[in-house]
Amino acid sequence: MEKLGRRSRVCVWLDLADGYRREQKEDLGRYMQAVAIKKSSREKTAGFQEMGTLRCDSCGEEFFIGHSPASVDKSVAEKQAKWLEKVLAEEHERDKKHTDRIELPE
Repeated sequence: MEKLGRRSRVCVWLDLADGYRREQKEDLGRYMQAVAIKKSSREKTAGFQEMGTLRCDSCGEEFFIGHSPASVDKSVAEKQAKWLEKVLAEEHERDKKHTDRIELPE
C-alpha cells in the first residue's frame, strides 16, 4: 500500500466477468463510493452508510453493502445487490473464494 499524504492507495487485481484481469489503482478516500464487505472479515466499515445485507445463495456468507454518505441511494443499492449476487455466483462456478471487500459499480 502506497502512502499518499493522508490517503492510501492500493493496487487491486480485478477478475472481470469476461475472464480478463486488470490492475486498478484506487485512492480509497476519493473513489470508494459503494462497497460490499464480508461480515465475517475484519474489514472496517467506518465511513459507509449501511444500505443492507446480502447473503450468498451458495455458501450463506453475508455481505454488508455500504455507500459513502455523499452517494447514498436506495435504488442504486438494489441494483448493486443484484450485480453482487451474480459476481458471488460466478466465484462459486470458478471455485474462487469471496474476497473480504468488493467495490460496487455506481
